[in-house]
Amino acid sequence: MPFQLLTVDLGLRFDSVTDRPMRPPRAGFALMLTKDAKTLLKGGAGLFYDRVPLNIASFPLLPDRTVVSLDPTGAVLSSVTYRNEIRAGLRNPRSVGWNVELDRQLTSDLLLRVGVQERNTSRDFVLSPEAAAGILSLSNIGRSFCREFRLRPDTRSGEAH
Repeated sequence: MPFQLLTVDLGLRFDSVTDRPMRPPRAGFALMLTKDAKTLLKGGAGLFYDRVPLNIASFPLLPDRTVVSLDPTGAVLSSVTYRNEIRAGLRNPRSVGWNVELDRQLTSDLLLRVGVQERNTSRDFVLSPEAAAGILSLSNIGRSFCREFRLRPDTRSGEAH
């Protein structure tokens, strides 16, 4: 009987957005917590690869730029010219994400949803100016992190969900 209350979904996604094919894993579950099927716990986790913007590959071909510092009268204090450079091979940014959510049907038209999700991204694109060398370098050293908590009622007034 407990296996009738639990659904598990496992899989791989085949991505080929660069010269290296990727196979990030994913998993999800849904567990019915009450016999009346009005309370559901669900969640999932996976590895996700982001797309690479088209202008990333052309970054070294973009025009050089000059940054000029002026004093209050408009006289030039300093000037640095930067050329664009990719220091090492770039890879697709990737994220590890997971979520858990509890749904409780309160009435036939009202569902209460409580959940938390998290995304931890690595290999984000970062521009780093190196004034001494006159280089504006593009690399994959960026990171970001997001955690979100949600509590919301969901009305079902005749809409398909």
